[in-house]
Amino acid sequence: RTFALFHETEGEYPAEGLIGGQGSKVVGSITYKNKPIVGITPQPLTAAQLGDVEALNGQAFVTKSGYNVTSEGKVLSGEYIDVMHARDWIVLNITNALQTLLITNDKIAYTDGGISLLTTAVENVLLTAYGNGIISDIEGRPNYTIDALSRAETLATDRAARVYNGLSFSFGLAGAVHEANIVGEIVI
Repeated sequence: RTFALFHETEGEYPAEGLIGGQGSKVVGSITYKNKPIVGITPQPLTAAQLGDVEALNGQAFVTKSGYNVTSEGKVLSGEYIDVMHARDWIVLNITNALQTLLITNDKIAYTDGGISLLTTAVENVLLTAYGNGIISDIEGRPNYTIDALSRAETLATDRAARVYNGLSFSFGLAGAVHEANIVGEIVI
């Protein structure tokens, strides 16, 4: 959960500037590569120096094609910052949706109808995640699945304990394009 941004100009705080400029944007709508940081001096790194920083999963603030931008967007473990944010957003929002459902209803019956309410809460979060750019698509439709066991498929011990363990989901991560390799041909 820690990212490192290489910067040698004293009195400048690029990590704080990056989060200040990007952190309030909708989760799923951005990646942390190629981002400007207002008021920060780009570092004059050679390609080898930048490669060394990125080999350690760090990033730097450099000039690319005349723009002052971040070089990469990973945490030190190698995960992309936006993927970590997406995962956290999904967990938080599903947790909140289910807790809100339990609080705002007098009772969620342990029936197929009650299970449908739980499923709908999860699906609403996944649809929002799709709209935010977290979940990929297949032929223009959100790429996720939700599986729910019916009441008859649950364990009697779970029903007695009032715990439903039959809901799961999966989704395709939209990710981001950080580089493009283009092939062209000139025909004479």
